[in-house]
Amino acid sequence: MESVPGDKLISVREAAKECGRNPETIRRWIWSGKLPAEKLGNQLFVKRENLLRYLSELNKEEGVNPSGKQEGLQVRISGEIQNTKNRVEAAENMRVLRNEIKKMTGTFDIDELTDQPRGSFK
Repeated sequence: MESVPGDKLISVREAAKECGRNPETIRRWIWSGKLPAEKLGNQLFVKRENLLRYLSELNKEEGVNPSGKQEGLQVRISGEIQNTKNRVEAAENMRVLRNEIKKMTGTFDIDELTDQPRGSFK
């Protein structure tokens, strides 16, 4: 079974993409001590859970933009959590479907066939 989505380490670039910020902004949050991070090699990684917690704090400070031109941080956070849940469910559904196909076809291995170049099938 997969780990909880919030425990996943994500790169600074992924964190920036998820919250609609510039990667340099994420690095400044890390360097200022506002966002905990781990350094692996020469790259910084943050836990998704810590990013969501910090964005939640920012949302309380900034509030939702009443003009409607930019969605509020809380909406982004809840949307990202839902997207993560959907991805985990989709991955589980694909694993179940793959196992069902293997049961129906016997020794037929879809993974092996997809790795073969076209025209080399027997």
